[in-house]
Parts: sequence; C-alpha cells; structure tokens
Amino acid sequence: MKAVSLVFVFFSLFAGLAARPLAADDGWVPLGPPGGSITQLVVHPRNAQLLWAVTPYGMYKSVDGGASWHEGLRDVKTLAVAPSDPDTVYALTGVVPVRVNRSSDGGRTWTVALPCGDQPSPCCGCVPLTSSREIVVDPRNPQTVFAASSRGVFKSVDGGAKWRKVDDSFGAVATLVFQPQNPSIVFAGSSSGVFKSTDGGDSWAPWGRGGLTATADHLAIDPRNPSRMWVGSTFGGLFQSTDGGVHWKQVRSIFGNSTVSIVAVSHAAGAALPVVWAGNFLSVYRSLDGGATWAAVLPNRQVTVIATHPSRPDVVWAGTQQSFRRLTPGIYKSVNRGTTWRFSSAGIFDLCAMSLDFDPVTPGVLWATCFGVYRSADGGATWTERSGNLPGFENFFVDELRVDPHDPQTLWAGTNRGVYVSEDGGATWEARRDGLHAPGAPTPFVQVIALRLAPSNPVVAYAADLARLFRTVDAGRHWTLLASLPPLSYRLLDVLVDPRDPDVVFVAGGEVRVSRDGGATWDRVPVGNGTSIFRALAADPRNPDVLYAGGEEGVFRSTDGGHAWQLVAAIPITWQGDLAVSPAGGVWAGDIGGIYFSPDGVSGWTLVPGIAPYTLFLEADPHDPSTVFAGTSAAIPGGYFNGLFRHTGD
Repeated sequence: MKAVSLVFVFFSLFAGLAARPLAADDGWVPLGPPGGSITQLVVHPRNAQLLWAVTPYGMYKSVDGGASWHEGLRDVKTLAVAPSDPDTVYALTGVVPVRVNRSSDGGRTWTVALPCGDQPSPCCGCVPLTSSREIVVDPRNPQTVFAASSRGVFKSVDGGAKWRKVDDSFGAVATLVFQPQNPSIVFAGSSSGVFKSTDGGDSWAPWGRGGLTATADHLAIDPRNPSRMWVGSTFGGLFQSTDGGVHWKQVRSIFGNSTVSIVAVSHAAGAALPVVWAGNFLSVYRSLDGGATWAAVLPNRQVTVIATHPSRPDVVWAGTQQSFRRLTPGIYKSVNRGTTWRFSSAGIFDLCAMSLDFDPVTPGVLWATCFGVYRSADGGATWTERSGNLPGFENFFVDELRVDPHDPQTLWAGTNRGVYVSEDGGATWEARRDGLHAPGAPTPFVQVIALRLAPSNPVVAYAADLARLFRTVDAGRHWTLLASLPPLSYRLLDVLVDPRDPDVVFVAGGEVRVSRDGGATWDRVPVGNGTSIFRALAADPRNPDVLYAGGEEGVFRSTDGGHAWQLVAAIPITWQGDLAVSPAGGVWAGDIGGIYFSPDGVSGWTLVPGIAPYTLFLEADPHDPSTVFAGTSAAIPGGYFNGLFRHTGD
C-alpha cells in the first residue's frame, strides 16, 4: 500500500542488468497489463507466424503471428535472423561489455561469444558495439554479420566471435540494407547520408547525394524493383528515389520536414506498385501507389517499428512506444493492409505497475496503473484501459489509484498533475485539485505519490507529494494543506488512515508521525532507534489497532494503535520496500533483499522466492487471504521483471 517514487521508475527505464526469466516454480504469475515499448520487430523470412520483438528490457518470441508472445533472452539491444538459415539468430545484450549471443535453433538456446575485454586483438575492434543500433546478417552466409554503429560499420566473418571495423568515414551509421536481388550491394544510412558498398560491405563510398538533404536514419528497398528506394529521416521527413539512390526527392504531401521513424515496403497481390509504410510519433502511414499519395491508418500512436512479410502481403505489424497521447504501447497487427488493427501484445509484460487496488465487492476485479488506468474482471488474465479523458501528455502518469470502498464505480487517481476522480468506472474523469498545490505555485500540479481514502468516510482523503500532506473533506473538490505537519527527516513516502476514524492518520517519511485530529497537530511515533528511515505502513484489516511499520531496522509491530512498538523481523525495508497484511493476519514484507511472509506477523518469517528485488508495492487480496500481488518496474538484479505479479499459497 505504498507510494511509488517516479525517480526510481526513471532510473529503472535506463538500467541494463543481466537477468534470468521468471521460473515456473517461483510461484509468481505475471499479469501484465500487457504491452511495452517496442524497439524492433523481426519476422521469420519463411514463416510469417514466427516473429521476434525487442523491448527496452529484452526479447519476446511469437509462434502464432503475434497473437501471443513468450519471454526469451533478456536485456537484448538488437537482434537479427540469418536469411539463408533462419534458425541462426544473433542478439546483442549488455552495455559494457556487449555480448554477442548466437542461437542455432531459432532462439531456444544461446551461446555467448567472449566479451571484447576478454579477447585478445584483433577483437578490440568490437568495443564500439556498445553503440550499435542494428545488426544484420549477410543473406548468403549466416556466419557473416554486420553492425551499424555510431563509430562506423563493423563486420564479423565467424559468427560474431571477432569483429573488425570496415569503415568509419561516414559517421554514425543507423541502418544497413542489402539489395534484395544482389546481396553484394549493401546500403548504409548514416548521419552523413547514404553510402553504398558493391563488394559485400568491405568498402564504402558516398552515394546519391542529389536531393537528400537530411540524415538517412532508415532505408527501405522495393524487393521487386531495387531502383525504388525510400529514406526516412528523424529530422527531415521522407525521401524517395526511383533510380537506385542516385537522386532523391522529398515526399512532402503528408510529412513535410516531420520525423519519419521507420519505413517498410510490401507488395499486394496483383498490384503493379508496392505498398509503402512509414511511421512517426503521430501514426502509421500507408501509400497504396508506391509513395505518391499517403493516408494515416493507425493514428495517435508513436510508431517505432513496422514489419511486413513477403508471403503475406496483407499482414503488417506496427510496434509503438509510450507516447504523449498515452495510448497503451505495444504491437498492433493488421490483416487487411492497415484498414483495421488490433492490439496484439498478449504475453509482453514490459509495462510498469505503479499501483493496484481491488473492487470492494466483487472478487477478481482489479485496477492497476502505469501511464494510464487499467481494469481486469478476471483476476488479471485480461485487461482493458479505462483512462477515459485523462490527460494525454507524454509525461503524464498515475502513481496511485484508489477505489471507493462504498462505491466500486468511484475511482480516485493520484497523478503528477494532481488528483482526478471518476464516478463511472473510469469512463470519464474530473480534475479535483483546488488547493492541491505548493504555496505560491502558479498551477495546481502537485505530484501525488500517495493517495488514501478514509475507509469509514471516503469523502475524506489525504494526498501527499514528497514533502507535504493535503486533506479533503468533500471528495476532492477542495484540498487543504496540512501545514502543521513538521518537516520530515526524509521524503514523505507512505500514508495510513485509521479504518475507523478519518481524523487519525499516520505518515512515514524518515520518522513516523501521527495526527489524531485530522492533521491539526502531530506527534512523533516512538518506533525504532530514532534515526532510521521508515518507508512503509500497514494495518491489520481484522484489528486496526495492530499496525506495522517498515524501515531500515526491520519490521515493527504495534498492538495498541501505534503507541508502543516491537521489532518482529530484522528485515530491512529500504529504497522501495512495502508491507501488506492479509485478511487472515498474515504479513508480507518486501524490498531489494526479498519478499518475506509471516503467518501471524510476528514469527515464522520465510523468504518467498521469485521477483522480490525492487518491489515497488505489495497488496494483499482482500477477498483471498492466501493471495498477494507485487508490482515491480524494470531493473531487478537476478531477475528482470516488469509489471504486476500474483502469488498464491502462503
């Protein structure tokens, strides 16, 4: 029941730690919600049902055309499939050093080439693979691999074991494309334009400067007519060539100088001209006439990847990432050349989980948040987004969601732009933040990291940012800053309201303090040695006088409403730990050291293996004493898990 710090979430997004998949016997079931930012999509060259997807946290594989996905190698930066032997797959993992992983069985098992620092010269040339954006495999030889790097083009002729720099004269290289009908010809798109090799990538020369006035970040070649080429530029729009790249003309009809993040080409059955696809931060765009005219066919998505297949011309996949329009990122699939699309990300669990709450009446109805609000009616098996008219800004996120204990249709969302309330199950939302701002601030945009409704009277609620506490007595329509709360020795991290009395509220932010008069006055709670930082608070639902506080010294318990405390477990709750109490009185305590369980909150503490490290929150199922939910976000040493997980049995 604890708040999530956005600082940690941002840290998580950029961490790159080695990890293992979740083991079946760990007892944790990943629930999603499904989705995640997609950085690469690769379709098997002979089997359109087989795909690989890469996210910022790893790789997923689908064997049913994207209907479902299964986790594979984690921490993958980029991958490539050998066209001449599709069972051969390469993947780059890690940051420093980069490891070249190779599979000869379609990604089921992997071998790892020695990292650069472990190999003698001439492998030292592979160090710049740390900045590789793309790897590609020679269509004729699965042992020959190229890497597009910010330091030039690198080549390996022994399956990725050793690398040499073949050219660095054209700056940062973003993409490499073999000419479909003559693999000896290779094109490179770079910050300096397009370069061409006629000897299989061993030597390069500038190519086709005429009319190309922008960086060449993406290249696509018509597989039936290689004289037709397209360049997508992050800073210059879309360019087209009809003479093999000698001359270029900017496509201004719909793009202008706008970003074009990806380009792809396919051929519809019986059509004389190819279907050309382009994507940017606004939509997927489609041209049915070889690039002459364009239409937006998947609007309001930030598109990062488009994939097609030569044997299935009507099928196209689009990968998206989190956008300022707030729609769930992931993979979308069309089977009718982009006329209609469906979300096709089942099994991709790379969204964060920032909070969770339960329907107070109906078991199995869950509410979770990340950048939006999600509802599940089947215990987390499937989800629907219920963000309604919440703001669609890129940096908008929902730290906390609370369900009214008396009315399951009334939801409260604590966001980085204040509090929003829905009275129709998330269909529509109203901003309720009058007074919810720092003194002197021009806009009421307090980042709410903790939001608690008073169970006995849910029109009373408390909202906290990292330093201040606010209170409402009219369902959020007006808020009052509780200026009487003394400055805390650390950030304000958790809030607990007595289930019987809305005027009794505890806060944890370094020390623990309590107000028994609605925030008018505060007392320091005598728990711990007086110098420890406390981060988590919880109450026994059977007896609200039984309280728990988690901090650096461990877990403390009070049986008299917070007046006296006893250390019951030397389990440090640090960084982003949490506590949860089940309807039967069992207690879960989690942090980077693991998730522990005690059946009575006093003794018998045992480690619950699995996703433990960097647990952002724990929530006990109020309808099932044996079930607990954990939310995590990204980097976890020893286990790379993201999203919501359920554990049943303790």
